[in-house]
Amino acid sequence: MPSNDFPSTPTLGTTPQIRLPKEQAGLPIKPGQGYFRVRLHAAQAAIFGPFWQKAEQLAVTSEVRLYCPPFEGTPLQSLQRIRPLRQGAPEQLGLSPNLVDLVPASFEKLSIAIEFLLDRRNRLVDLAKLANDDAFISVISLAPGAAAVAKAITMLTRKILTAFMDENDQQPVLKFSGDFSLPAGDLADAYYVILGSRYDQYPLPRPLPGPPRLQVQGRDLVYDGQPVLGWSYVILDVDTVEARTKDLGRGEPWYACLDEVDVLANQMKNNPFVTMKSRKETWGKCLNLIKDADALLRVAPMYLPVEAQAIIQQAYLETYEKIFQVQRNVFEMLPELIDFGGENFLKVASEDDLKGQVSTYRKQQANSRLKLKQMGLL
Repeated sequence: MPSNDFPSTPTLGTTPQIRLPKEQAGLPIKPGQGYFRVRLHAAQAAIFGPFWQKAEQLAVTSEVRLYCPPFEGTPLQSLQRIRPLRQGAPEQLGLSPNLVDLVPASFEKLSIAIEFLLDRRNRLVDLAKLANDDAFISVISLAPGAAAVAKAITMLTRKILTAFMDENDQQPVLKFSGDFSLPAGDLADAYYVILGSRYDQYPLPRPLPGPPRLQVQGRDLVYDGQPVLGWSYVILDVDTVEARTKDLGRGEPWYACLDEVDVLANQMKNNPFVTMKSRKETWGKCLNLIKDADALLRVAPMYLPVEAQAIIQQAYLETYEKIFQVQRNVFEMLPELIDFGGENFLKVASEDDLKGQVSTYRKQQANSRLKLKQMGLL
């Protein structure tokens, strides 16, 4: 995270990101542990003075870099908005798009850049409706096909900015570029605020303010108890969860396999007239489907390996309990059906090990489902 050790003098320009905790502060996310989403929570443009009088349009662009396959740090750009310029007063830009969809923390660094660009020659006015209908926005995701869309939008955005705004016309009101290192704990369930000013009467404070002086209240930024009026700003909202849960895999081939397993197992559950032979045959069918799901889930880019393993372990244990109507000592009761050497895809050493890991994952699911509902994903 950026240091707050700056000279105690006002300045102009754009600040590094300032992390502000939410009501329920979350721990920083680490590589290989959990998932996160980055959303643009709010943005304000504050433009004053004769320097800006020739400009009539404001363009807001974003750029994201994920340092993992299939992106490998490629800059992915979007044109978020083109707005008529309002001078002499701050203006909320009405922005709340996702910049990064819910992705696994399977890499070590994320980079984000945001720019407020003044169109000094009013060339973008004819593109405003198209841009404001989100035609030039892509959400960065590891879902299949998302990378191709993001790269196509990036090429289109660059062509538009190059064709309609040369470098001399691109006057930045706010120009931010920052890295978030996951091993260093830079990314947490929190707000990240970026401040910008180009006007001498509204210099940025140094050292940089943090909580409690600087706070996010709704979609407003508050400094010393008063709404921020003289600065442009961006508020990034980072949400983190421990697990995606099986629920977010609907529509995937592995989910279809486990769905079929549930149907077969439920046919056996609490049915006293089903013979042991039928139960064993159903278990064999389910076991093959679970193995198929395991192979598919291990290469699913949206799931961390540790959660993929947990989903399969849970499916295995719950399916067995449904089919044979037992809750304890399942392996001791029917030892001929269980061979941990042969079922090593579970990555457990014993029945207790399996039950313990499934119990831990159930708790993670319960917590994550509450957060995913708050995020509007469930």
